[in-house]
Amino acid sequence: MKCYLKDENDVDGRFGGRNGPFRLLTVGRNAWRWGSMSNIRREGLRFLEKRLGRIRSGHVAVSKYYPPKESWTRSPIWWFDLPLNKLRDPSCHQVHLLCQDNEGEGFYYLCILVSFLLENLNSLDVVQKGRQRSETVRLYVSARREDHFRDLRGSGRVDFARWRQG
Repeated sequence: MKCYLKDENDVDGRFGGRNGPFRLLTVGRNAWRWGSMSNIRREGLRFLEKRLGRIRSGHVAVSKYYPPKESWTRSPIWWFDLPLNKLRDPSCHQVHLLCQDNEGEGFYYLCILVSFLLENLNSLDVVQKGRQRSETVRLYVSARREDHFRDLRGSGRVDFARWRQG
């Protein structure tokens, strides 16, 4: 897999650009701001630890806020990939979703029972991911006021608002 550093405004793959030094890392077909996802995850885990202490059970997933211009739905969302094998693990009872707020200052926290996700699996989008073709539940959770915390990707438009904590 090739990695290229390029300017965030240079969409055609050439180096340089009008904003100066290289700011974006492209790995394969996926483009990420340099270090942003790992920083958001770290900040989210810190937020959760301050709020609840260290989480000892369940799966924790953190998503940055994607404004309309960055999301495939063209509406503000949070994007989560939840490995189905982790959800089916008998020791996993909860999924902790941390959604970065639109100012990037804090997080919305949803604590969802795994049993709820598994019961609604037919209404969610399950994709084959990676070389091992492992199954992943892909959530595109709405950040719009009118359908806040509703999945936009799956066929059932599952609503997660009732799982919001605080």
